[in-house]
Order: sequence, then C-alpha cells, then structure tokens
Amino acid sequence: ELLSNSIDDIKQECEEKKEHLEAIYEEKSTSLTTKLNSAEQELEEAKDRFEKDIAKMEKKHHDELERMEQTYNENIEDIKKEYILELDTVRAKFNSEKKALNDMIDTSISQNDKKNDQMLASLSQSHQDALDLSDEKHALDLQKVKR
Repeated sequence: ELLSNSIDDIKQECEEKKEHLEAIYEEKSTSLTTKLNSAEQELEEAKDRFEKDIAKMEKKHHDELERMEQTYNENIEDIKKEYILELDTVRAKFNSEKKALNDMIDTSISQNDKKNDQMLASLSQSHQDALDLSDEKHALDLQKVKR
C-alpha cells in the first residue's frame, strides 16, 4: 500500500508537473504567437512603407524626368527660334546686298547704253558728214569735169 501510495503520489506529481509544463508551454506558445503576429504586422507595415517610398521616388523621378524633358524641348525651341531669326537676318542682308548689286549693274548697263547710243549717234553723224563731204566732192568733181 505504501508502494501504491508512493506510485500514486509520483503519478500525481508527474501529472501536476505535466500540467505545469503544459501551462508554461501554452503561455510561451501564446507569447511567441503574439510576438510572431506582431513581427509579421511590423514586417507588413514596413513593406507598405517601403512600397510607398518606392512609389514616391518613382513619381519624383518621373516628375523630374518630365521637367527635364520639358526644359530640353523649350531649349530646343529657343535655339530653333534663334537660328530662324539669325537666318532671317542673314537672308535679309543677302537680299539687300543682292538688290544693291543688281541696282549697280542696272545703273552701269544703263550708263553704258547711253554712252553706246552717244557713240553710235556720233559715228552715225560722222558717217553722214563723210557721206555729205563725199557728195560735195563728187559734185565739185562733176563741176570741174563740166567746165
């Protein structure tokens, strides 16, 4: 009976220790589960913050890239306008100089035409004078012959 009591006491003590260990296990398991859930939530929140930060950076870089592209396009347009203005200035200067040269050529041609006309008139007059003299000489020669 003493042995039986002792075995029952040991069984009872083992049962109590088992219950105590199960309680500790349950407490630790609950604690670890809570910590794990908390860590998972923190990880999820960190992931969300990271994704938001990535989205902000992408938007910032996208906006910056759009601004750079807009500035580039504006600079290209400004350069085009400057070149067009410079080209128009050069073209106007060229046309002005071309007109001045054409005017000089026209004036020179006109003056040469007048000189040529004067020379032609002078030659024509000289020729007529020569013909007249020749006719007079011929008439005189005829009169001499008649006499």
